[in-house]
Amino acid sequence: MKKVKIIIPIILLIIVTGMISAYSIYGSTLIDITSEKSINKHIAIEPEKPITILKTAKVGDYFGILYQDPSNEEYDYSFRYITKSPFYKNRYYNIGSCSNFTGSEILDFTPIKSSNEEKNKTDIFLHYFGKNRYTYDTCSIFTYNRTENVINYEEITKTEEITEKMNAMAASLKKIDEIELPNNNIFIITKTYDLDYPYEDMLIYDGSVTEEKAKQDMMAEADVIIKEYYDFYLKGKNNA
Repeated sequence: MKKVKIIIPIILLIIVTGMISAYSIYGSTLIDITSEKSINKHIAIEPEKPITILKTAKVGDYFGILYQDPSNEEYDYSFRYITKSPFYKNRYYNIGSCSNFTGSEILDFTPIKSSNEEKNKTDIFLHYFGKNRYTYDTCSIFTYNRTENVINYEEITKTEEITEKMNAMAASLKKIDEIELPNNNIFIITKTYDLDYPYEDMLIYDGSVTEEKAKQDMMAEADVIIKEYYDFYLKGKNNA
């Protein structure tokens, strides 16, 4: 019996030690957001040519990085967001999305909708990098429902259907925020919205824009889409 009592604690110790080692080893494969070396290792195209981190920010389960990569010669800068690991402090999976930018100084908008269908939660990164501060002092955020009004050229039988769908999308458009922008040439703004109505997409407008103006702009897009429908779809279909 004494041998059994001795063996059991040893086995348990081995199991616990193994679990701790596995936890530590796996954690080392994730991105440590407190370490520029770790971020560079996972984000840079060529880790031996370090990226320049311009700005970082956290929101919800996500970490955003605004940076320049010397190996990405085609673009001036990039934005990447990664996803938090629930099991490790300050560790993130290299899962998310990346956008590249060149030339024009634009305000970019990255919304991330909750994967939980029961929640209408959306986290956003609003980011900018330019030689000068952004042209506008504010921006306006809107949501609209596109689910039932998707324009599929193969299903359209008359152009009036395009106008009807655009008007329906415009009717669902709602202004949810107006954000004051920093007075500098580089920033990341984070926001979290808990929306109490269903939506499919989000829009950003430069400046202070009313809901009515945004709706008018969306309805006006019907003419552009109709022209595209004629020029590209119908002509291409007839020439096939």
